[in-house]
Amino acid sequence: MMSVYMGRMGAAARIYATALSMLMFTLLAMHFYLQAWSQKQAETWVATWEKTYHARVGQVHLHMLRGALKLKDVHWQSDDVNMDIPTLLVHGVFAGTLQQVKITDMTMHDPDLQVSQAWLQKTWLHKNTLLSQLPWSPMLVSLHAVNVKGLHWSLLGQQQDTPVFNCQWSDMPRAWSCDGQNQYGGTLQVKASGQSGHAVWIDMQDAIWMQVAGLPSQAGLWQGQASWQADQISGQAVWAANDASQDLGRVVWHGKKEGNTWQTRLYLKHAPLHMFANKVPHLFGQAWQQGFATGNVDMLGKVMTSDVLMFEDVWFQGKDTSSLRLNHIQLSHVQLDTYSQIFKAESMQAKAGTWHVQNLLSDAQQNHSSPWTVKIPKISWQGMVWQDVQHDVMLSDVYGDASWQGNAGTAHAHQNNEQGLWHITIKKKVGETLGLDMDAEKVPLRLLRSLLPEALQTQGYFNGDVAFYVQGHITENAWQLDGNINIQNFSWQHAGGTWQATSLDLQGIQLSSNHPFQVTTINVQDWTGLVSMQPWMQNSTAEPITVLPPIPFWLGDWQVGKLHFSQGHLSIGQADKVWFTSDSMDFSPIQPSHLMNVNIQGHIGEGVFQWQGKWSPWLPKPWFDASIHLNNALPFVAKDWLHLSGLPSFTQGRISLEMNIHPQNEQRTLYAGDFKVHLKHAQLEQGLVSNSRFEALTGYAPHALFQRIAPQGSITTQQTFDNLSLEQGFSVSILGDILLSDWLQQSQQSQQTILDDTPKLVHDDIAIRLHAVQRDSFKHNERVRLRQVLHALQAHRDWYVVLNPMLGQSPLDEDMLLRIRQTQRQIEHFLVERGVSVSRIVPRFPLESQRSGDMIGIQLQIM
Repeated sequence: MMSVYMGRMGAAARIYATALSMLMFTLLAMHFYLQAWSQKQAETWVATWEKTYHARVGQVHLHMLRGALKLKDVHWQSDDVNMDIPTLLVHGVFAGTLQQVKITDMTMHDPDLQVSQAWLQKTWLHKNTLLSQLPWSPMLVSLHAVNVKGLHWSLLGQQQDTPVFNCQWSDMPRAWSCDGQNQYGGTLQVKASGQSGHAVWIDMQDAIWMQVAGLPSQAGLWQGQASWQADQISGQAVWAANDASQDLGRVVWHGKKEGNTWQTRLYLKHAPLHMFANKVPHLFGQAWQQGFATGNVDMLGKVMTSDVLMFEDVWFQGKDTSSLRLNHIQLSHVQLDTYSQIFKAESMQAKAGTWHVQNLLSDAQQNHSSPWTVKIPKISWQGMVWQDVQHDVMLSDVYGDASWQGNAGTAHAHQNNEQGLWHITIKKKVGETLGLDMDAEKVPLRLLRSLLPEALQTQGYFNGDVAFYVQGHITENAWQLDGNINIQNFSWQHAGGTWQATSLDLQGIQLSSNHPFQVTTINVQDWTGLVSMQPWMQNSTAEPITVLPPIPFWLGDWQVGKLHFSQGHLSIGQADKVWFTSDSMDFSPIQPSHLMNVNIQGHIGEGVFQWQGKWSPWLPKPWFDASIHLNNALPFVAKDWLHLSGLPSFTQGRISLEMNIHPQNEQRTLYAGDFKVHLKHAQLEQGLVSNSRFEALTGYAPHALFQRIAPQGSITTQQTFDNLSLEQGFSVSILGDILLSDWLQQSQQSQQTILDDTPKLVHDDIAIRLHAVQRDSFKHNERVRLRQVLHALQAHRDWYVVLNPMLGQSPLDEDMLLRIRQTQRQIEHFLVERGVSVSRIVPRFPLESQRSGDMIGIQLQIM
């Protein structure tokens, strides 16, 4: 047909038409070529995108003339986002290199979007958008419109498998709606058009949505609705605890936009505020966990104010287990600026609560330089319970007041009840450390049990009243407490023993996060000890009774400069059986694995006792270097102990002992030294006694051996020893073994000697009547008689006097024993004051078998 028309044209026209036809065919060919080339280029771009971002695209079709790229079956997945788009239509400029591609708008049809809680937290907390999370975001710089049709949106749970919330969205961004439901039955309905909309939520789990937003959560359900327009918002929400133990919480809000700032009023009634825990300052290093508020709050931007605001069930939690719970708080004229981190209130009143402060110092140490500025000039509280679980200390009904200005403040706490009278002051100055002053009195020791050394706190029963004063400070790297502690009427019972002291005074204590408990001096005044009696040689195979460890053991890992015991006494078996009376005992210094100096001055059996040297009970093996002396002790104190050991007791005599012991090798396993015991004017109690172990070791019954080696009642045992092993510690059995060894040698030597068992002659015999317990002086005629004894002893230096009790027909009861020993001591004191050596005065123990005559008194027999 075209050739017919061209046949009718002139030559020029035909040439023009031919050229035009050729141009059209050429342009058409070029179009198809460019289309094919652009298609290939687009496929290359998409393939590169798939490879780089681990995506997948089913089909790629480029409409070059329309500037549109159509993608089918698009799938893209990252760690937090999973997206499936059946059809994605993208408009823009598709020319040049990949970097030159610009996208102006895109339309998604029926996409399926799954996001994780982590992504949602980043989106909410950091105000990110979905587009900023997509790959190739530089291509989206020119993007000005996104249309979404039929979006299905799912929020994945912690396990990334089961959605916790699903929502089907209508067309966006025009009038749209969302109908959503979570796996626990909660529903959400949202309808919006332009800048206005309405939302309703029913039975939404607090734990799910707070965790999704990265905020503290609390078990409960939310119901509510909200409406918004371009410049107004309103709504209300109701919260109910899952266990129905809390009252319903309610939040109502109305707001409007003034310029670029929103102004909102909140009406709160027992409203939970746990989701705002990250927006309030810490308290002594403890973060707010939950609380319920009632009152009206005005919000202007990020500044909140209220005339009166009440909180209930407030909970602050430390980094470990420390926590503060308050039942009721009322604040007046409150201002909270979360942007500038300023919290102000004219006054605060707190009532009833519990503060677990076991980690208060360490928590405050970590947070004492809080960026928040807090100003509350008037703070008061009452009915608080302070409890330190770690140290088992609890104070109830604590009241006090405080003032806090910026980063400086002072708090005072008081308590006055059966738990003692406490005063606590906490000070914080701007740019300085946190300070603590604490003093208390009449505090039961049981409240402070776990502050004592472990050996004390884990065993036995305590009594005592504590008074103390300590000061402390907290720096960025450490905390420290310094002060003094006094314990009145201290007593400790354990393993059948009792230790008591009128006063324990700890001076210069130092408790720190960097080193163990340190004390400069511990003074123990007017002390008594009662321990179980352990027999020396037992006939039975029964286990020996456990006795308490030596005093320094009680201090555990404490470091004490000096431990001083003033006057006191130690009883064994019964409280009235006093073995040792202390003038003073000093141990210094006391530190684990260190030697300590020991200086003990006192009396055993009314004889002078001294112990000087070094000792370390903490080393794996015992360590001794000691000099021990006992002069002219009476054996009466050991009467019960000797009977329990299956041995006869002494009715009279004086005992003196000297012992020096020191390590013999570097390993401190062997010891050397010398041992000397002098027994003078001794007599054994008559009667049969039997000790099979004694007889097996010596070959003699106790009476027979004594008669062989000391027929006149006097014997001296002196030995030098070496290679003595103290693997099991130092005990009386070691001295007994040395003593028996020497006695055996002397008994063997006595077989070759004619023993002189002639009774001693009585040179004179004078009687003094027993004194009453309260009488402390002699009558004139008694003094005359005593001077006769004195003159005889002065004239004959080898004579001695025996103080023999005369019982008459009176019963030998405790009162009679007391009167006898008192009168004997008075006679001894009279003679000693006038120059007679105590070794020449020999009291005799009263026995029923020694009755003679009717007189009740003391017979002074000069021998």
